[in-house]
Amino acid sequence: MNNENRRHLKDIEIDFIEYIANLRKVDKNEIKEQYYRILNEFQCHTTDYKKYMNDIFKIEKILYDYSSPEQQIAAYKHHDIMLLLRYLSYSYSQEISKQEIGINSENNDSTWLKLQRRRIYKLIKGRKKLKVIDGNTILEKETLHDQDLTVRNWELGLAFQHSKIATYLNSFIDDVPIIVDYGSGLGYISYEICKLHPNAKVHLVDIDNKVLSFTEYRFKKQDYDVCKIPISSVDEYYPELPAHNICIATEVVEHLEDPLKFLRNIRNSLLDNGVVFGNFDDHAEEEQHISCDLSDFRKEINSIYVNKNEMTWQKTT
Repeated sequence: MNNENRRHLKDIEIDFIEYIANLRKVDKNEIKEQYYRILNEFQCHTTDYKKYMNDIFKIEKILYDYSSPEQQIAAYKHHDIMLLLRYLSYSYSQEISKQEIGINSENNDSTWLKLQRRRIYKLIKGRKKLKVIDGNTILEKETLHDQDLTVRNWELGLAFQHSKIATYLNSFIDDVPIIVDYGSGLGYISYEICKLHPNAKVHLVDIDNKVLSFTEYRFKKQDYDVCKIPISSVDEYYPELPAHNICIATEVVEHLEDPLKFLRNIRNSLLDNGVVFGNFDDHAEEEQHISCDLSDFRKEINSIYVNKNEMTWQKTT
């Protein structure tokens, strides 16, 4: 393969290659070559690949009723590698400029991206830092830099600098972080929190497939304290959750048949001063989106927790 078609692999991609090589009991260089071929042929980070995935889900509606938790679990197990390749692309460093966001465009995707960009401004502008001037400690807003305002590729623009989110969430916690990563995917934010606090405890909640197994593998490779709460049957669809002080629920609630039941489980387990972080806006209709209208969910979470910004809620005493 022409070297110009290769790029430097991220650490998470190297971990993925090792995971698959161990799973198949083959040399990792063989998997590495296959991985490069897949990247070059399918361009997993692009909207074309996302459309390809959505088309497959549409076709396979003949097999799966996505509104049924049981069949949803079966579908996500069946498509785990396809999903895993997409999730890996969220680590790419490409950035979306103002022009790419479509400031002057009226199409739906651009509107969605602009909304996420406004969130980033509010999230980062709200952060403060201590500064000593002439012997006096004052609280001031951090200076914004261009790199703080870029949007990264996470479901058409939702993801932005996971390390900054981790630092932000950690600022609410005085004790050791105990994290429930609900619909964890590859656990990007939890992983960054562990880098800040290697003694953090992480509970990964997701469909029991290779995505979850790989994520556990990656955490354990760094000796982080991680455990799985696998969902493999309807009885496990809304699992009882351990006590925790950080709940990460990004891009998951719209996939649930009963979002309020999920929120009740959080309410029963979130510790005082703990935080919930997630995107609870209404979602566009897609094959995998079961609950697109989240207005009742927003009403309920705003009634029980203090809204810190558009993506963060805190349980106060």
